[in-house]
Amino acid sequence: MSQKLLMINVGAPGAEARQWIQISDVVKILGTNAGGNARTSVALTYESSAVVTVTVGTGADATSNLTTAMMNNLVQGLWEVIADAGTQPWQTVQYNNSPWAAVYAPSSQADAATSANPKNPALAGSVFRAKQSAAVTTQNGAIVTTFDTLA
Repeated sequence: MSQKLLMINVGAPGAEARQWIQISDVVKILGTNAGGNARTSVALTYESSAVVTVTVGTGADATSNLTTAMMNNLVQGLWEVIADAGTQPWQTVQYNNSPWAAVYAPSSQADAATSANPKNPALAGSVFRAKQSAAVTTQNGAIVTTFDTLA
Protein backbone atom coordinates (compact mmCIF):
# COMPACT_ATOMS: atom_id res chain seq x y z
CA MET A 1 0.00 0.00 0.00
CA SER A 2 1.27 3.44 -0.84
CA GLN A 3 1.83 6.01 1.88
CA LYS A 4 -1.48 7.50 3.07
CA LEU A 5 -1.74 10.91 4.72
CA LEU A 6 -4.36 12.66 6.83
CA MET A 7 -4.54 16.46 7.06
CA ILE A 8 -5.34 17.81 10.52
CA ASN A 9 -5.43 21.28 12.09
CA VAL A 10 -2.88 21.81 14.87
CA GLY A 11 -2.55 24.81 17.17
CA ALA A 12 -4.54 27.39 19.05
CA PRO A 13 -7.99 28.22 17.65
CA GLY A 14 -7.67 31.00 15.11
CA ALA A 15 -3.95 30.36 14.70
CA GLU A 16 -4.02 26.69 13.70
CA ALA A 17 -1.87 25.33 10.90
CA ARG A 18 -2.63 22.45 8.58
CA GLN A 19 -0.35 19.46 9.15
CA TRP A 20 -0.10 16.09 7.45
CA ILE A 21 0.25 12.92 9.49
CA GLN A 22 1.01 9.55 8.01
CA ILE A 23 -1.74 7.02 8.63
CA SER A 24 -0.39 4.09 6.65
CA ASP A 25 1.54 1.48 8.65
CA VAL A 26 -0.22 2.40 11.94
CA VAL A 27 -0.27 -0.71 14.12
CA LYS A 28 -1.59 0.72 17.39
CA ILE A 29 -3.55 3.74 18.60
CA LEU A 30 -3.53 4.39 22.32
CA GLY A 31 -5.59 7.10 23.96
CA THR A 32 -4.63 8.47 27.38
CA ASN A 33 -7.09 10.49 29.38
CA ALA A 34 -5.77 11.77 32.69
CA GLY A 35 -9.01 13.58 33.53
CA GLY A 36 -9.50 16.94 35.17
CA ASN A 37 -7.57 19.72 33.48
CA ALA A 38 -5.17 17.37 31.70
CA ARG A 39 -5.20 17.15 27.92
CA THR A 40 -6.22 13.93 26.21
CA SER A 41 -3.32 12.35 24.29
CA VAL A 42 -3.63 9.94 21.39
CA ALA A 43 -0.48 8.11 20.31
CA LEU A 44 -0.21 6.49 16.88
CA THR A 45 2.45 3.78 16.76
CA TYR A 46 3.82 2.75 13.37
CA GLU A 47 5.26 -0.52 12.11
CA SER A 48 8.73 1.03 12.47
CA SER A 49 8.01 1.67 16.21
CA ALA A 50 7.94 5.43 15.62
CA VAL A 51 5.23 7.23 17.60
CA VAL A 52 3.28 10.39 16.75
CA THR A 53 1.17 11.93 19.52
CA VAL A 54 -1.65 14.43 19.16
CA THR A 55 -3.41 16.13 22.07
CA VAL A 56 -6.93 17.48 22.45
CA GLY A 57 -8.15 19.96 25.05
CA THR A 58 -6.67 23.18 26.26
CA GLY A 59 -5.81 21.83 29.67
CA ALA A 60 -6.98 25.16 31.08
CA ASP A 61 -10.41 23.94 32.04
CA ALA A 62 -11.87 20.47 32.22
CA THR A 63 -14.87 21.23 30.00
CA SER A 64 -12.60 21.72 26.97
CA ASN A 65 -11.17 18.23 27.41
CA LEU A 66 -12.53 14.80 26.51
CA THR A 67 -14.09 12.21 28.76
CA THR A 68 -12.89 8.62 28.40
CA ALA A 69 -15.90 7.79 26.21
CA MET A 70 -15.18 10.80 23.98
CA MET A 71 -11.53 9.75 23.72
CA ASN A 72 -12.63 6.26 22.67
CA ASN A 73 -14.79 7.84 19.94
CA LEU A 74 -11.75 9.76 18.71
CA VAL A 75 -9.64 6.58 18.59
CA GLN A 76 -12.47 4.79 16.75
CA GLY A 77 -12.67 7.66 14.25
CA LEU A 78 -8.93 7.45 13.56
CA TRP A 79 -9.16 3.68 12.95
CA GLU A 80 -12.07 4.28 10.57
CA VAL A 81 -10.04 6.84 8.59
CA ILE A 82 -7.12 4.41 8.41
CA ALA A 83 -9.38 1.63 7.14
CA ASP A 84 -11.01 3.95 4.60
CA ALA A 85 -7.62 5.10 3.31
CA GLY A 86 -6.88 1.62 1.99
CA THR A 87 -9.95 1.77 -0.23
CA GLN A 88 -8.95 5.01 -1.93
CA PRO A 89 -6.45 5.26 -4.79
CA TRP A 90 -5.10 8.67 -3.83
CA GLN A 91 -2.53 9.46 -1.17
CA THR A 92 -4.69 11.72 0.97
CA VAL A 93 -7.90 10.65 2.65
CA GLN A 94 -9.70 13.97 2.06
CA TYR A 95 -9.80 14.85 -1.59
CA ASN A 96 -11.36 18.28 -1.04
CA ASN A 97 -8.16 19.60 0.61
CA SER A 98 -9.71 20.20 4.02
CA PRO A 99 -8.52 19.04 7.45
CA TRP A 100 -10.17 16.04 9.11
CA ALA A 101 -12.96 16.87 11.53
CA ALA A 102 -12.98 14.09 14.08
CA VAL A 103 -15.99 11.87 13.32
CA TYR A 104 -16.87 8.29 14.14
CA ALA A 105 -19.57 5.84 13.07
CA PRO A 106 -22.26 4.69 15.50
CA SER A 107 -21.76 1.37 17.21
CA SER A 108 -24.55 -0.40 15.33
CA GLN A 109 -25.08 -0.45 11.59
CA ALA A 110 -27.47 -3.43 11.63
CA ASP A 111 -29.90 -3.44 8.69
CA ALA A 112 -32.86 -4.52 10.83
CA ALA A 113 -32.74 -1.28 12.79
CA THR A 114 -33.12 0.86 9.64
CA SER A 115 -36.50 -0.53 8.57
CA ALA A 116 -39.28 2.03 8.39
CA ASN A 117 -42.15 1.91 10.82
CA PRO A 118 -45.36 2.46 8.78
CA LYS A 119 -47.43 3.03 11.94
CA ASN A 120 -45.10 5.79 13.14
CA PRO A 121 -43.14 7.37 10.26
CA ALA A 122 -41.41 9.76 12.68
CA LEU A 123 -39.41 6.82 14.03
CA ALA A 124 -37.91 6.08 10.62
CA GLY A 125 -36.14 9.45 10.62
CA SER A 126 -34.77 9.01 14.12
CA VAL A 127 -33.44 5.56 13.23
CA PHE A 128 -31.82 7.00 10.11
CA ARG A 129 -30.17 9.82 12.11
CA ALA A 130 -28.85 7.30 14.64
CA LYS A 131 -26.97 5.56 11.82
CA GLN A 132 -25.08 8.68 10.69
CA SER A 133 -21.51 9.51 11.63
CA ALA A 134 -21.20 11.80 14.62
CA ALA A 135 -18.64 14.41 15.50
CA VAL A 136 -16.31 13.90 18.46
CA THR A 137 -17.07 16.68 20.94
CA THR A 138 -15.49 18.00 24.11
CA GLN A 139 -17.31 18.16 27.42
CA ASN A 140 -18.52 21.68 26.63
CA GLY A 141 -20.01 20.47 23.33
CA ALA A 142 -17.36 21.91 20.99
CA ILE A 143 -16.63 19.75 17.93
CA VAL A 144 -13.03 18.53 17.75
CA THR A 145 -11.67 20.05 14.54
CA THR A 146 -8.25 21.10 15.86
CA PHE A 147 -5.60 19.23 17.80
CA ASP A 148 -3.62 21.27 20.32
CA THR A 149 -0.22 19.69 19.74
CA LEU A 150 1.47 17.24 17.40
CA ALA A 151 4.70 15.61 18.47
